[in-house]
Amino acid sequence: MSDAKHSSRSFLYAFITIFSLAALAYLPKVLELGFYRDDWYLLYTGNVLGAQHFTDIFMSDRPFRAVLMQLAFQWFGNNILLYNLVDYALRALAGVGAYWIVRQLWPKQNLAALLMGSLYVVFPAFADQPNALDYQAHHIAMTAMVFSIGLTISAMKDSRLGFKVLFHLLSAALAVLCYATMEYFIGMEGLRFAIIFYRCQPTGLKNLLKHAWNTILSGLPILAAASGFLVWRIFFFQNVRNATQIDSMFSNYLSSPALRLANTFASLVTDTINVTLLAWGVPFNKLASNLRLREWMIGFMLSLAAVAILSYFSTQAIRMEKNKRENDSSTHWAQDAILIGLFGVVVSLIPIIFGERRALLPSRFTWPGSLSAVLMLVGVFQRFVTRRHQRMILACVLAFLAVMTHYANALAFAEDWKTAREMWWQLSWRAPQIQPGTVLVGKINGMEIPEDYVLWGPANLIYAPTPTEGALPISAEVLNLTSFQMIITGRGDDKEVRSIPLSRDFSKTLVLSRPSEQSCLHTLDSRFPLSSVYADERLVALLPYSRIDQIDPNAQPQTPPAAIFGEEPQHTWCYYYQKADLASQKQDWVEVTRLGNEVLKLGYRPDDWVEWMPFVRGFAYLGDYEKVEELIPVVKTSTQLRVQACELFTQELEIVGADLQEGQAYLVDAFCNR
Repeated sequence: MSDAKHSSRSFLYAFITIFSLAALAYLPKVLELGFYRDDWYLLYTGNVLGAQHFTDIFMSDRPFRAVLMQLAFQWFGNNILLYNLVDYALRALAGVGAYWIVRQLWPKQNLAALLMGSLYVVFPAFADQPNALDYQAHHIAMTAMVFSIGLTISAMKDSRLGFKVLFHLLSAALAVLCYATMEYFIGMEGLRFAIIFYRCQPTGLKNLLKHAWNTILSGLPILAAASGFLVWRIFFFQNVRNATQIDSMFSNYLSSPALRLANTFASLVTDTINVTLLAWGVPFNKLASNLRLREWMIGFMLSLAAVAILSYFSTQAIRMEKNKRENDSSTHWAQDAILIGLFGVVVSLIPIIFGERRALLPSRFTWPGSLSAVLMLVGVFQRFVTRRHQRMILACVLAFLAVMTHYANALAFAEDWKTAREMWWQLSWRAPQIQPGTVLVGKINGMEIPEDYVLWGPANLIYAPTPTEGALPISAEVLNLTSFQMIITGRGDDKEVRSIPLSRDFSKTLVLSRPSEQSCLHTLDSRFPLSSVYADERLVALLPYSRIDQIDPNAQPQTPPAAIFGEEPQHTWCYYYQKADLASQKQDWVEVTRLGNEVLKLGYRPDDWVEWMPFVRGFAYLGDYEKVEELIPVVKTSTQLRVQACELFTQELEIVGADLQEGQAYLVDAFCNR
């Protein structure tokens, strides 16, 4: 077989392997993924304010992201599947780029190149792949950087001046695209310059001073691009976001340089170990160890399929390698790969640690060092594992762990989105309209709320989907000690989130709770302070401060947009509970009992017994004591609920209307005396 055909077939095998492994890792749950975290202020901006306002959103730290977001929103809108598929394609292309880098550096090492691309594309410590909308910019930056490094190698290898200049220009352009999109990816230049140094002296990494000048000359286009970006970023760009502000980073070190440097060194060592070694085990242990049997079996089968694909094409790569004996015993390139990879990992972590971030496991901050870490790993395989098939087996074990990790991770994201969708649909059933000025606070079991926009983004998309002057109609806050104190004292504050103004009056707080996986969404009511046995203690303490009158029960119902939240879920128990709770807010006990009779006829039952209480009250107030007697034994199974209900109904006995006195007395007797 000619060298051209050999190279073409090798590339085809690598392409199939890398795209197949990426598909097994990232696509099995793709139809169940949705929107998360930072997606919500992006969705609010694109849908309510208009795509042109992405410029305001990102002007504070990454202005070029505005261009990418405007294009993405114009092309894909709210179709999260398209974002996921594009991110999958970008990650797989980056894997092909990693394969290309190794093939250019060591053309005879076909197996090493294949393992490089395969392990890099499933690197398990980057667990934000399912967060497709917000992380699309990360994928663009990473793919641009990988191919930028590959083009630098091509420029150094090509003897034709025109192509050399072209490759250098393309490489610099892709590098600038990367920096402008994700500035902390600039640390990946450590890998590029280690490779340039190696190419200037490919027989070994020795005589540093002798070859440093050649390295600088060969890297001048990239040095110019990187230097230009840094000059603009430091001296001209007005960065107002503290997390990416270079001045504040320097001031932190100047305040206590010795201590800061010592901590930085310790963090650098720890994070290097994380990225190079622990990345393949710790995320697996965190994410895959708690899978249910059915999901574990599915993940196991996907991982076995990945092993089968990698085994087959690795075997083909071994068969195609020339000079098998020589390549098997050759380790000088492997030693260099280890040193290049280690240097690349360390440098990639410097901007991250300098910016007060850490490459924890799993974390997006491990990703810039992943390319170097996998190169180092492939070098270790070659240097310390004597036979090709043994290297292949080790790579298959890592691929198995990685695919299993990604499946478990996608499952967690899918569950989070399922919970979020159900929560917002349930809130729309419970709250026809939320009053302007409301501050949402909550704890939703099964759904992360790391930032306030995880609540105010969806709420405004549902209840205030048109632009307004000034602050957001509905704001929110994360539940923490500070917000807890502000709610109790009824204070307020003003803030901006990505140029979006919020004005919060905590005397208008509405507390949301989903106490357990078995519970429906609960809108806490200070006038009826009855809490679930599963309720978070902080939410129980906030019950007297949750203003149910922030819900307008008589307004025209608002429906969550299906393009974002999906189609309305089936009307099961939680639908009837929310509608009954809404009717009880309106004191419409006829509607409560109608809903109660219907839900009993349908056979729906709650797993959180506090959810029976609207129906218990409705049946009692209308004199249907037979139904009350049917429900009370279930509710009273919980001593906590029985005691709460006794105290509450006793207090209400003196304030309810005359038409409800008999039913109220019956409830007091049922919960206090029997």
